[in-house]
Amino acid sequence: MFLVGWAYYSAAMHTRPLDNRQALRIVNGYFGEFLSRIPDEGWELPTPCTEWNIRDLVQHVTRGHIALVRALHPDMSASEPAAAGSDDEVADTCRLWASKAQAAVEAPGVLERTAHHSSLGEMTGDSLTLIRWGDVCVHAWDLAQAIGADFTPDPELALAALEWLVPFSPGLSSTGHFAEVSDPGPNTAPFTRVLTITGRMTNAHRALG
Repeated sequence: MFLVGWAYYSAAMHTRPLDNRQALRIVNGYFGEFLSRIPDEGWELPTPCTEWNIRDLVQHVTRGHIALVRALHPDMSASEPAAAGSDDEVADTCRLWASKAQAAVEAPGVLERTAHHSSLGEMTGDSLTLIRWGDVCVHAWDLAQAIGADFTPDPELALAALEWLVPFSPGLSSTGHFAEVSDPGPNTAPFTRVLTITGRMTNAHRALG
């Protein structure tokens, strides 16, 4: 129910002036910056996703990039990142697939086409790009928290993320991935609302598979 609601609302976002390709580029930059700041001995540090350490979180983001590339360009070969490997290999793999994901969404006509995503089903490329950057944006906050850094995204990104979260926020806990939370309302800063709706302000967010 959560993914159906997400897909339905994201389709309505085509009327927004925000360019989802540019948004993906920006949030990949955020995540890449924090990725470069992980201390040498920090890959086992916990994150706000309580079942994940930093290595798990980075590999989750990499898998998300791979899934997007596979959906938009099913003819491309895309391997899952190995669970083992050095810290540098995990980081480099994430950077590589962030670059590939960006190239995938920049291809002519790809945003208008309907694609099949392994988890999200049939959606337009633009909707998939929206979901991808929203996921990376929130996980950039997770990574920043894990390494003790501050992070607040561009206000336009925070507002866009909030707009597609609010309509289905009551159903998030039913997915099993989020704690019981409620929307704190419009008097709360947009990104704080995003973090609250996704369970992060309760320190009870569960890792997404």
